[in-house]
Amino acid sequence: MELNEDGIPWRAAWLQFAIVVPILVIPALGSGNINDLLGIVINMTAATALLPPLLILLAYFVLRRKYDNVAREFRMGSKSFGLAVASFLLVVFAFVFIAGTIPLGQEIWLTLVYNVGGVVVFLGLAILWYERYIKRLKVSDPKAAADELRPSAEQMLRGEYVPPAEQGDPTPAS
Repeated sequence: MELNEDGIPWRAAWLQFAIVVPILVIPALGSGNINDLLGIVINMTAATALLPPLLILLAYFVLRRKYDNVAREFRMGSKSFGLAVASFLLVVFAFVFIAGTIPLGQEIWLTLVYNVGGVVVFLGLAILWYERYIKRLKVSDPKAAADELRPSAEQMLRGEYVPPAEQGDPTPAS
């Protein structure tokens, strides 16, 4: 990853710019007035704002189910209690996510295209981009690719995990 003089990954910043500008310009061209545009942008934001907590809850559920015996500083009750709380929150967040993507006063196809379609497209692109990265890494550095794909919870179970604080500084010396 190449950083500029301010420590910012400049390619990622330009890629983000190239993605966000069309997301704002396309609805602006299709909306009748500023209120319609703001309604579309707010609905898109409401839909995507719930994705990180959904993914974190899903990850917690999977890790708690598969790797419950890994040592950690915080544990929310027993395994069954933690899974029950995570399941309840997943259901609530999923319901709120679905309800938030279908606002009143807007045609359903438009809502699906902007809110759900956009999320699906960008998650799909992220997965494809990551797969391409892994494929290239396997060719250039198979060990690094294997390390990238190995879950750290499995490393913890085998006693191979080294906390980032003990790994040293990953940035190259200038």
